Amino acid sequence: MSNYEYNKKYAEKWKKDKSKQISITLKLTDYEKLKKYCDSNNIAIATFIRSRIADIIE
Repeated sequence: MSNYEYNKKYAEKWKKDKSKQISITLKLTDYEKLKKYCDSNNIAIATFIRSRIADIIE
């Protein structure tokens, strides 16, 4: 699932859950490494980031 499809699918759910939206800034080289990792594991970048954050806060 691409980032766009993931965000479109869950945007309304997040709004209903009264969630806050955040953004991050990465160096281009770091973004490319992250994208390569996510593509090779067939996951959306947003899914990966959200799961890592959930590991910390849950």
